Amino acid sequence: MAYVLPMRILVCPDKFAGTLTASDAALAICEGWSRFTSNSELQVIPISDGGEGFLDSVRVALQLKSRYVDVTSDSGNSFSTEYAFKDTTCYIEVAKVVGINNTVFSNPDPTIRSSFAVGELIRDAIKNGFKRTIIGLGGTNVSDGGAGLLAALGAVAFDSQDRECDYLKNGNRDLTKISRIDISQASSLLAGISIEILTDVENPLLGARGAAKVFAPQKGADELEVEFIEESLTHLASVLGKRQDGKTAAVALGAGAAGGIGFALIHLGATRSSGVMRVMEILRIPNIISKSDLVITGEGKFDWQSLDGKAVTGLAKTAMSFGVPTIVLAGQVEIGRREWQSIGVASAFSLEEFCGLESALSQPKESLALLAERVARTWNR
Repeated sequence: MAYVLPMRILVCPDKFAGTLTASDAALAICEGWSRFTSNSELQVIPISDGGEGFLDSVRVALQLKSRYVDVTSDSGNSFSTEYAFKDTTCYIEVAKVVGINNTVFSNPDPTIRSSFAVGELIRDAIKNGFKRTIIGLGGTNVSDGGAGLLAALGAVAFDSQDRECDYLKNGNRDLTKISRIDISQASSLLAGISIEILTDVENPLLGARGAAKVFAPQKGADELEVEFIEESLTHLASVLGKRQDGKTAAVALGAGAAGGIGFALIHLGATRSSGVMRVMEILRIPNIISKSDLVITGEGKFDWQSLDGKAVTGLAKTAMSFGVPTIVLAGQVEIGRREWQSIGVASAFSLEEFCGLESALSQPKESLALLAERVARTWNR
């Protein structure tokens, strides 16, 4: 009887937003797969594209320590959050500060939520001697174009009478009242500091693919609020103008990430990288994929946004370059075979179709495990 070598499988899902962390999803997939067969070598590496779960995905690999800091919510209340660090480099996950699931930022009006707390965290890191800052952008509940962040770093706004004002701190509400912004203090603070932003999208700040039109509705903005946010961001970009090098930050890849926080940081000189590609580099995932027979990934909703810089796409394209098939297990699959095959995905499976949306939401771990068990019957060697 011939001996069948075990399949080497990399289990590398992103979060299932609102139901499962990337770690929980990975464990559920492994549990389900193992129910069908023991003839597989499963290597588990939860991944992030720079959004929610970024710190957890790199913390162990880089042996990071944590620092907890009190920052300010958009209602003026203080709350504690963290960044991680090693040597002179710190790592910030914006979703931990102004995340869409952060109950501190639960104000029903999406136009007054501020990114001020993110700026406070960066300022604390600089104060404590960190010369390099890597920031994961994504999964935020703000759409202020990073105006609050600018204020926390020392930028000063002036009204139509050229009087100093606090309009940068109030979300989108007062941005159109600003006549000019002095960022000299912020620039001085960041002198000698390297900032790299890892974005989960490549969207610009403005327009049909911008922070307001695409992402503000996901944060609770209605049609009129979306238009107001777009107007306020357009004004903010106009007042800030071009960078010192003559480039316009508003049109840069990733400027629309995290409600436009990407724009503010790029305007201040930050460099931008693909979140998933950078995380894969940190975790040495390409090397692991090259030695695997199959990659299993997943996320809550596999849709057209997944094709634009998300974790699933980065993994599938990398696996395709090594000739390794990728399968996707998702809560919902909203794109067709032609689209997913174009990025290297061999098959995509939907929890909604397999067990119904109600079960997928009420029992996400068991539902995902059952789906993985079923898929193993087809894909196991």
